[in-house]
Amino acid sequence: MKEGTIEKFFELIWPYPASAGNVVRVLAKSGHNAVSAQFIERSADLGMHEAVRIPHILNSMAAVGMIDETGPGWWVATVEPQDLLALAQQLTGAAIYQRVHKDKDEVQVVLTLPEEPSMLCDVLPEQGPYCVRLGVTDSVFSIIAREANHRLVIVTPFIDKVGAEWIVGMFKLTDGKRVERILILRDYHAAKLSLTEVAGELDRLQVRLLDYNLRHEGRRIPFETFHAKLVLGDDTQAYIGSANMLASSLAVALEAGVLVKGDSVLDIKRLVDSMITVSKKVS
Repeated sequence: MKEGTIEKFFELIWPYPASAGNVVRVLAKSGHNAVSAQFIERSADLGMHEAVRIPHILNSMAAVGMIDETGPGWWVATVEPQDLLALAQQLTGAAIYQRVHKDKDEVQVVLTLPEEPSMLCDVLPEQGPYCVRLGVTDSVFSIIAREANHRLVIVTPFIDKVGAEWIVGMFKLTDGKRVERILILRDYHAAKLSLTEVAGELDRLQVRLLDYNLRHEGRRIPFETFHAKLVLGDDTQAYIGSANMLASSLAVALEAGVLVKGDSVLDIKRLVDSMITVSKKVS
């Protein structure tokens, strides 16, 4: 194979080398005979959650010149079978390494894409298979909430009625568990109207409402507040980004952020704890 081919392929499929290794083995055993995607799926011995990765793996192999698509859903190897078998062994080694080695931090880019039709959505796929590694804001928020077992904190400067329902939906995912639920707002009086229809649910879920909007006399700007958007779950994972609790951030405007897991979440925890300390309790 050409120099750099394997390195490029690893970059494209790095989240799941074990699944890629199984697909590569099937194509190696097929030699230079064309095989269908359905045959590859049956032969690769992948679970249902892994089988959805096959199209991306095949497209990645094609992108680096390992295989060609001879017809809709039919693939043939363009490199020697022994080279593919050697690659499969490397992928197995990479999968083992992934299981025993964990980086200090894990970071995933999280997006809300613009409402269709969108010029950005038209050109983004041209960036290649990297798109499959992107998270979706609403899904990531739900994951953080669902996996919280001790504390869920939502920090949002701006909120509307749709955002209020979004927040309640996240807190409901912790219902039935002994989870401390905290909502930090930028200005409760400005947000109060948006929260009116969900006030009963917030009370039922025992959500602590805090207002971080402090008056400061003698300053150029006579108040202290925030513009950060954060969601913190159990001090083990956190979202940091641009998404407000607004209808536009849910499904209309481009929002970008990151989901962080690992040691750096403790830094976010310390920030959130400090915000809780200085915020005013909403009665």
